[in-house]
Amino acid sequence: MTQNGDAVDLTLTPDAEFLADPETKFPVMVDPAVNIGASFDTFVQQGYTTDMSTSTELKLGNNGSGQIARSFMHFPMAQITGKHILSAKLNLWNFHSWSCTPTSWEVWDTPHSSTSSRWTAQPNWNIKWAASTATKGVSSSCAEGWVSQDIKNLAVAWAANGNGSNAMGIRATTESDPYSWKRFNSGNAPTNTPYVSVTFNSTPDTATAVSPLSGTYTSDTTPTLSAKATDTDAQQLTLSFETWAADGTAALRSGTSAAVASGAVATHTVAALTPGTYKWRARAADGTDVDAWSAWQTFTVDTTVPSTPTITSTSHPSASAWYNATTFAGVLAATDASGVTGYAVKLDQSPTTAAGTAVTETGTAVSWSGRTDGTRST
Repeated sequence: MTQNGDAVDLTLTPDAEFLADPETKFPVMVDPAVNIGASFDTFVQQGYTTDMSTSTELKLGNNGSGQIARSFMHFPMAQITGKHILSAKLNLWNFHSWSCTPTSWEVWDTPHSSTSSRWTAQPNWNIKWAASTATKGVSSSCAEGWVSQDIKNLAVAWAANGNGSNAMGIRATTESDPYSWKRFNSGNAPTNTPYVSVTFNSTPDTATAVSPLSGTYTSDTTPTLSAKATDTDAQQLTLSFETWAADGTAALRSGTSAAVASGAVATHTVAALTPGTYKWRARAADGTDVDAWSAWQTFTVDTTVPSTPTITSTSHPSASAWYNATTFAGVLAATDASGVTGYAVKLDQSPTTAAGTAVTETGTAVSWSGRTDGTRST
């Protein structure tokens, strides 16, 4: 763990034995964690009439001389705004307490404090989110060190409110009790400064359909659906697929892809369908969160073979006559319940040459020019 400006960088190395354990199932998802340092802090205390935002310490409780102190901290939100918060803790270096006796202190959300904050002009105390009796900094039996508060619920509220920065205050539960007196390093201390440690997950982005897209016709009764999605945390994703009748109100077929890398195409082969029109959609999951469904796409399963095509010509209307025109003009025609989207056409001197299956004409008009003498078949 290293300090990096207002933030603290945390390097996480997965346990090698865990990864090598035959019982471990992959993919292994590691939710990201960040440590967010305070961007501003200060304390207010009865009898203090000057700005304390440059002090190297924060205080709370009763100092035994009848003076009560409270402290305030601000934290930037860029790394967690909009995230799914899995855990969050406030971490403070407690270098002095009145006694090793565990004494309760609380975390509240407050408006932002400032260099003008004083005991007689402090931010409002809105909602209490957490309380702890963690106490250190007296003697070898409770030597100075880190104390923490579980502030997951507060971090959830922060992640959802869209603020660029949020603030908190800490205070003793019983401010008349000298045993509540605690002193912590502030952000101005040379080491062990306040921070909030947060483990979170980013919901995957909404899946995008790849194939088949709306308007597709297929003769395959077990079509393969494909879609892709990205994950901000670069975690592997699985995509769920649903296939409905075009006018249906519930899924007829469903399934989940194998895990794929963020941004990679995931596929699912649908169990046999009868001819008809269907709609399908997909959504991504990263092992923790599932995103919304993608937009619907439609496709039609059509197993009926189109009618044998015909060709008529205004330039060479008879197959048994000879013509001196070197340009051939013709019109193709065929019928199919799903519509005809193209023709495989070939011009050859042998009437037994197959046209093949590759579409060469998407319209019905065909023409060839500069033909030499001889018999041609289409």
